[in-house]
Amino acid sequence: NKMFSLECGILVLSAVCFTPSHHQKVEIFTAERFLNSNDLNSGLYEGEVKGRRRFEETQVPHGQGTIYYFTNDRFNRHNYTGSWMNGFREGNGTTNFKDGSIYTGEYRNSLENGAGLIRYSNGNELEAEFVNGKIEGHGVYRYSNGDQREGFFSDNVLDGQAIFTRNDGTTVIEKWQNG
Repeated sequence: NKMFSLECGILVLSAVCFTPSHHQKVEIFTAERFLNSNDLNSGLYEGEVKGRRRFEETQVPHGQGTIYYFTNDRFNRHNYTGSWMNGFREGNGTTNFKDGSIYTGEYRNSLENGAGLIRYSNGNELEAEFVNGKIEGHGVYRYSNGDQREGFFSDNVLDGQAIFTRNDGTTVIEKWQNG
């Protein structure tokens, strides 16, 4: 009986000590990877990933990182730098577009979602609420000459009453229908 207990103890000890490489733990580390799983996140990614070091297929962007989109990106993006969670743009970040526009704000499930600011290459900017990648709700469009237009957006379009304020302080109430 004593001999059997000793053998079981050795077996358990050797099983605990033996860790084959395919049972590596998941960890967060810095890597460079090509992503090509969907239209929202296809390009060269540099930054923190979560996964197993020796198994690239397990690694997903997680933490801080930058993706440089492929030249045929259908959303005309150049790059995104910001927070990632489990392979998705999540939290705060900045997207630079090929036309010179820059979006800075919140993301959820790789889409603009929450408070955001778009700066256009002509100097105009839009500060608005975004839902699932679209402008939805309150927004203020500021022109580079100092004029501004404030109102509510639906599906990326200004809709309903808007307040237009000229740079000299003159205010006009406007009515917009579907942009």
